[in-house]
Amino acid sequence: MKIAVESSWSGPTGIGRMLNEVLARKPKQVELISIREGKPNSAILTTAALSLSIKKSGADKFWSPGFIPPVTSFGVPSAITIHDLTHLHYFDWKHKAYYNAVIKPLLSTVDVIFTVSDHARDEIIEWARLPAEKVVRIYNGVDPAFTPEGPVTDIGRPYILYIGNRRRNKNIDGLVSAFAESGLAKEGYVLGLTGKKDDLMGALERQYGIEGSIHYFGFVEEPNLPALYRGACMVAFPSLYEGFGLPVIEGMASGTPVLTSTVSCLPEVAGGAALLVNPHDATDIAAGMRRLCSDTQLHARLRADGLVRAAQFSWDQTGRGYWDVLSSL
Repeated sequence: MKIAVESSWSGPTGIGRMLNEVLARKPKQVELISIREGKPNSAILTTAALSLSIKKSGADKFWSPGFIPPVTSFGVPSAITIHDLTHLHYFDWKHKAYYNAVIKPLLSTVDVIFTVSDHARDEIIEWARLPAEKVVRIYNGVDPAFTPEGPVTDIGRPYILYIGNRRRNKNIDGLVSAFAESGLAKEGYVLGLTGKKDDLMGALERQYGIEGSIHYFGFVEEPNLPALYRGACMVAFPSLYEGFGLPVIEGMASGTPVLTSTVSCLPEVAGGAALLVNPHDATDIAAGMRRLCSDTQLHARLRADGLVRAAQFSWDQTGRGYWDVLSSL
């Protein structure tokens, strides 16, 4: 069985990680045909270019780990993964128009749409008016490297860790505001962010009066992530919207308590093993931070519960789910 895989999504992102994990678990009888490697994955003409690549590949089936469907797959059974509908909620009007005018109609050209949480599945079905059986939820996994045992990052001060980009849905302003309101900076805590300091972060530090209390870890290679999680006193992920939220289960698997949101898919993924806060209320986020820093019993309970919850997710399970469906197309 030859499967053409849209490789333009490969890279150091959540989609790229999922792609690599699924491909690493392909059955022996599957021959992978990589198409469109290094090409733009979401340009205006990508849908047409994707169709031509499928036709030229000679594959029996097609799968893309991203949300762009082909104009046609020329009769080749096909599947794509829509991780979430962030573009409809937190991008500009052009992205929303593209989703509604191009992506939604073309979903009829694919046989299966994968997604990563029940929340995302329900939203996709309602938005695109799709039959429920066409949209398949398969959770993301967590790598075995994320365990409580192993090297620990030490920056000389206790840090509250945020892992991720700084797009609008990530609620960085709310996170920084809450950290400042918590007063934890005066007690020696720092807010640790992946990525570099930029003008926006500098402005937020000045706005909230916490200059010198945010630590920037820069770009963190995947092998170094577990130590970063282990060294944190908590993972703070008060996002406004997610399809899944990998840092939630990665933090749990590393033995670090997690603070996350009451909205979107995050309560579903957390499964009762995280402290949930209202991401629209900086005071609520701040109170949650203080609780996790001061309540040793809560800290210990969430650490234990998080380890149990994270053990329910694995990339092996994710891979089996994908290949079972793809094989049956």
